[in-house]
Amino acid sequence: MQIKGMSGSASFDAGFLTFSFTEAEAKLKRNAEVTIPLEAITTIEYTAKKLLKGDRLRIRAEDVDYANDATYDPCTFVFGLESGAEFLRSLQTAINIATTQAVAGDAEVPGSLAAVSKPVVVQVGLSAAAEKAARRGKLINSFKSYTLYEKRIISSAKSWPTLGAQASVDVGASTSRISLTRVAVGGVVAGGLGAVVGGSSRRNTTKCFLTLSTSVGTVVIPYNPASETKARKFAAQVNAAGRVL
Repeated sequence: MQIKGMSGSASFDAGFLTFSFTEAEAKLKRNAEVTIPLEAITTIEYTAKKLLKGDRLRIRAEDVDYANDATYDPCTFVFGLESGAEFLRSLQTAINIATTQAVAGDAEVPGSLAAVSKPVVVQVGLSAAAEKAARRGKLINSFKSYTLYEKRIISSAKSWPTLGAQASVDVGASTSRISLTRVAVGGVVAGGLGAVVGGSSRRNTTKCFLTLSTSVGTVVIPYNPASETKARKFAAQVNAAGRVL
């Protein structure tokens, strides 16, 4: 789901909530775009519009940096003329919130959000959040749709153990060469589980791949050359986390 607002655009899909800010907002928040794993969200604060200001959505999540002042907070999004109530309802459903709590008012969540003038805070059930955190461990970093935790590597509904995981970056490599060198690890898949890379692929020097090799299979993640620095950092963190455990 995606919606545009005063801050830019907000969307969530494949396990992630993304705020893409306008140029002016990006300067204030020092972030052009923020991606938050849905599983990491612990608190959602929603405030309905006041005068010329749109509805405001503020997110708090495990190991995600934020600012107390909403103006500079990269985890705060302001909607426009269109109410953000429907977006919030869909977000609540997506993360399967266990409990809700109205703060500074008796508004129902999510039934009458459009009429709420005071903040409504929606809290994820602490027991569920604690259980998820224990299974994943501490958040380390994300690359594209893949998030590295101390104990698990997660992408949407799929996950792989961090223990023993290894990662490598192939710049300008052909998918056929990658498939030949990685096949012994457990099968090569491009962009997630489902599409097996064939051995007849031709070399394309404009394509780059980050390969994750885990105890339950190997995943190949294609990426744009402009993201090489991020890819190498993510690969190094995977290798370090795989050894530490």
